[in-house]
Amino acid sequence: MHKGKYKALVQTGNVKVYRDANRDDKYDYTESSAECGLFGINIHRTSKWGIVNYINKFSAGCQVFKDPGDFGELMEVCEKALEYFENRFSYGLIGEMDFQW
Repeated sequence: MHKGKYKALVQTGNVKVYRDANRDDKYDYTESSAECGLFGINIHRTSKWGIVNYINKFSAGCQVFKDPGDFGELMEVCEKALEYFENRFSYGLIGEMDFQW
């Protein structure tokens, strides 16, 4: 449950994150900027009422869906996958640019 309110994908194990340690709007991929732990990094929707174009306070490190319908589709796939993977999933975020040759 995301914040105890609705079904979502929630972090259950430690993850390694890289922070923008010097706040120059660029990721610092150095071990000194890396942290490992439970940060509450979840995958959830923004609004349940409609599409949201600005994330604002809906995310502080989480992956969020601006369209609640798209989030609903993800959750349907996850529900179906439960019979194969139990109650645990791995997740990787890949950008569209990663697929252009």
